Amino acid sequence: PRSGAMGALSWLFDDEVGLCDASILARYVANAARNPQRRTINCNNATFRRAVAPSPAAGALLYALGFRPSSAGLTVGAVDAQLYEEIAALLRAPPVEPPWAACRAGGDNQGR
Repeated sequence: PRSGAMGALSWLFDDEVGLCDASILARYVANAARNPQRRTINCNNATFRRAVAPSPAAGALLYALGFRPSSAGLTVGAVDAQLYEEIAALLRAPPVEPPWAACRAGGDNQGR
């Protein structure tokens, strides 16, 4: 899930900055990490539809994290809280040298 999530973040920040409100997406991801009752996203919610839904990269990120369509919206069962918190932090404040930069450059993201 981490490599898929990093790929989706790269896509989001490189190509779709204006299509998604990353701070709101960060809130959905962080809520899922911290609270089992918040692991379903209501896709009909006006905030979600305005701030997240227009971005295919945001959808790819949620999919990479394990969210799947359900009758209630997008739902994730089990979460890797550490990964979710890391992704939420990156969405709130992308680093100058993002972790996915080495992947684009052909490196192994380990400084080699």
